[in-house]
Amino acid sequence: MFYIGQVLHHKKRKKITSVDHKNFNKMTRNNHPIHSNLKYAKKTFFKKRLVNGTFVFSLIVGLSVEEFSKKCVANLEYRNIRHLSPVFEGDIINAKTKILHIKKLKNNRLNVRVITFGFNQKKKKVLSLERIARFNQEDI
Repeated sequence: MFYIGQVLHHKKRKKITSVDHKNFNKMTRNNHPIHSNLKYAKKTFFKKRLVNGTFVFSLIVGLSVEEFSKKCVANLEYRNIRHLSPVFEGDIINAKTKILHIKKLKNNRLNVRVITFGFNQKKKKVLSLERIARFNQEDI
């Protein structure tokens, strides 16, 4: 059972490879040169390719599934998505989630509101997001 204030340290980590990043951009049709063109990226403030923010968001949500949302009925809402630091190919991303609120509903269901933070290998926060997930109470 979850409780307000509980912090879930997600066990999975992921190194972002250039192949992962290239495939994500190809699949989502994101052709911005900051993500795909090294020559272009070297001329920017970052001096190298910046990992697509929606890839970082999706990865951090995915890393949280095992300990948080694996048994949820649905993710109902995402909000307050903040890109806090740049992410680059080769970075290793991990995450933790804090339970903010639990609302009991009819039919033995719960809505659980959380904030999830993503970190790079230097333990620097790279992203935060809030979401609400619905659970059957007997499943958690």
